[in-house]
Amino acid sequence: MTDLSAEEIREVWDGELQPVLPELIPTRVPSATREFLTTVGLPTTSLLAISFIRDDRLSTLVRRDGAEYLVFAQDTTNSVFGVDLESERVYRIDRGRTVFYNSDLALFVYFHGLLRQNVLSLSEVDEELLFNAINSVREPLAERDPEALSDDAPWEWFLSELETEWE
Repeated sequence: MTDLSAEEIREVWDGELQPVLPELIPTRVPSATREFLTTVGLPTTSLLAISFIRDDRLSTLVRRDGAEYLVFAQDTTNSVFGVDLESERVYRIDRGRTVFYNSDLALFVYFHGLLRQNVLSLSEVDEELLFNAINSVREPLAERDPEALSDDAPWEWFLSELETEWE
């Protein structure tokens, strides 16, 4: 998994992470993902219409296009987010496609927390403040998970869209 510490991840969520009960996690889930879920955990609050799964639904693996996923979140469009059991990469899975999101679950949770802390929590916004806030997510994302910022990756278009909403 990533070089992020559990404390870095907990800090951006400000106490709103809770470990998952080990008995909810299927035995085939890789040890690094299992350890993250049982020691750091998942957010207890929704973010950007994403709800994190903390109940029996976590126990059911999903198969799509020859890969098997642990589904840990869903959004209001009925897409789900899952960890590929072979690569441990996170994908958004919807009706017709599977889209890479982050290189592992820790990075997914961390960068959503960083977005929440640095951008979505802004009460007043001007162009410079928004630019700096978005870069406080984009720069560490580029350093720690560069593939998540590729041209066709959701993070790139989402952060760009936030910037253009201001203009």
